Amino acid sequence: MKRNRILLVIGVLILVGFLIYSPRLGYRFPIHLDEWIHVDWAVHAMDKQSYMEKDDLFTKQRLPVHEVGFHIFLSEIFLMSSVDPVLGYKYLASFLNMVTAFLLFVVIFKITKDFYTGIFAMLFFASLRNNINILGTWFFVPFVFCFPLIYLLSFSIIKGLDDKKFLIISIFILFVIYFIHVQIAIFCSLLFVVYLIFNYKKVKKNWIYLLPVILVPLIILLFYSSVLWNGSFLGLIKNIITRITFEGYGPGPQINYSLFSFYGIIAYVLAGIGIIFGIKKIKERFWIMWIFLAAIFIFIFHQYRIILLAAYRRMVYLALIGLIPLSAIGLSNILTYLKKKIKNNRILQLTSMTFIVVVFIFSFWGYYRIPSNVRIFYLINEQEYEAIEWLEEKYSSYNVVFAPKWFSEAIYPVSRNYVDYNKIKGGADKKHEFYDGDCKTKLDIIKEFKVDFVFVKERIHCRFLELVYNNSVFIYEFKDRDLTE
Repeated sequence: MKRNRILLVIGVLILVGFLIYSPRLGYRFPIHLDEWIHVDWAVHAMDKQSYMEKDDLFTKQRLPVHEVGFHIFLSEIFLMSSVDPVLGYKYLASFLNMVTAFLLFVVIFKITKDFYTGIFAMLFFASLRNNINILGTWFFVPFVFCFPLIYLLSFSIIKGLDDKKFLIISIFILFVIYFIHVQIAIFCSLLFVVYLIFNYKKVKKNWIYLLPVILVPLIILLFYSSVLWNGSFLGLIKNIITRITFEGYGPGPQINYSLFSFYGIIAYVLAGIGIIFGIKKIKERFWIMWIFLAAIFIFIFHQYRIILLAAYRRMVYLALIGLIPLSAIGLSNILTYLKKKIKNNRILQLTSMTFIVVVFIFSFWGYYRIPSNVRIFYLINEQEYEAIEWLEEKYSSYNVVFAPKWFSEAIYPVSRNYVDYNKIKGGADKKHEFYDGDCKTKLDIIKEFKVDFVFVKERIHCRFLELVYNNSVFIYEFKDRDLTE
């Protein structure tokens, strides 16, 4: 029996890995603009061997301090493994989410003392929907990188009610999350405090260990002060409020996500049942508080189009992360109820199995049904990748390249050549001006940004540009550097 259980856990983990990897089948590169940007920053950290070093050719500002932990992790993984950052990135989301699913299983198994509740939680986690607007488990980004830490944190906080060393572990995990995704860290810190307040009788004897709960955010605030400081204390406060206050839906499609449709109505109903059964159990109340807190922020957003702590899309997905354990608990309690009502073992097994199958058929139904405006799009193809590689092989690295907007993000991580977009954030107007303009316009822009090479999809006929590559993509070298017009 023990062997069968191990095989079942492995089987579900393989399912999780396959579902997460499936959008990348037949495609070797990162699948989202955010993934390319994170590869950009990781490669830059590898090149400079210093995350905080400013590089005017790469960016006008320092790299994003609020995700330093994620980018350092990325750069160290690629340095230690010698894996190509661009070609190896596609495996990271699958591996991460298999780890998350396994930790989720362990946490739920330990809390509920029921093996199958842990299995159900893994399956509900596997059924989470994704798209390029809300992101989610398909993508290897800082937000998703926090998921295994969230489940570890939930376990340590719950255990901390009885064992002070778990309070210390919780604070350490929070500290790590702060350097990966500040929004999630603030949300988890607030939940941590609320959960301990509601259970103060259990932790009052260990109150001295709770001081770091206050100290950790203060330490992090000091770390970020160089970024948030603008010359005055009031300005600092204003910047802090700006960082934790989000108006509207954010960039991209304005989608009002329904938990019923995005998570599945049956899974949602099961979570409601999980709340009913879990309200009496102090350990399971943690997830009820998680949902309650997320629901408050989402409700405020729907009323006033403003949300605190995390952007709307992130808060919706955080709610889903909290619903998973409750759905698993609800399903297990229904099966327990059936066991009490049905005395015939054969009928019980058939009924229980049928119910489980129906639940997960509906949970996974429409897993790949994604609206056209938020489907995955691929920044580059094989021919474009080969063109970028050719540039590095022929002309080495650290040249300045002008390229179409989306294509630009692949230039630096693939070839270590600087791209104009790294130098002029929001330079879309310049790109249109360059590609639509005459030769004089092109020359002015090339000189303004000290461009060495130009990538285009169609031929350019300007005497100062020499065609050096022609295979699906055209690469031109700027030759007449002393030319004036």
